[in-house]
Amino acid sequence: MTRQSKSWLYIVAFALILPGCKKETGAPTILESRAQPFVADVPVPKGFNLDREKSDHSYTEGRRKIKHFYMGSKDLQSVRNFYYDKMPSGQWRLVDETLAAGVYTLKYKKFEEACEVRIEKIPAKLFQPSTQIVVTVKTPHLESKY
Repeated sequence: MTRQSKSWLYIVAFALILPGCKKETGAPTILESRAQPFVADVPVPKGFNLDREKSDHSYTEGRRKIKHFYMGSKDLQSVRNFYYDKMPSGQWRLVDETLAAGVYTLKYKKFEEACEVRIEKIPAKLFQPSTQIVVTVKTPHLESKY
């Protein structure tokens, strides 16, 4: 094998190996938001859909009471990171976070409203997603007026 042939062999081998080497950024990936959320100031990860049979909401004179169930297939940690990152853009302030028995619960406040985001795995059915997000928004001191 000539010197020129060996050089080309090294170049080809390097070109084949290089794409497999990725630089780790160290930062976790944040899921994208749905283009059209179901509630204007509460983001929903892309790929999650509203379970209309279980969800309900009402709006009365500037007050709202929302309990939405969203179904998708992303892992719990990614969904938790999504809400931790995206909720402040809707003016929500994190006041409490827990992880208990594999269920994340994030509690937020905004003015008079409280929002709870519960993220959990549910038993998967054939061809159905297994991550459930339950978002509850309410105005605690006005709740008796509903």
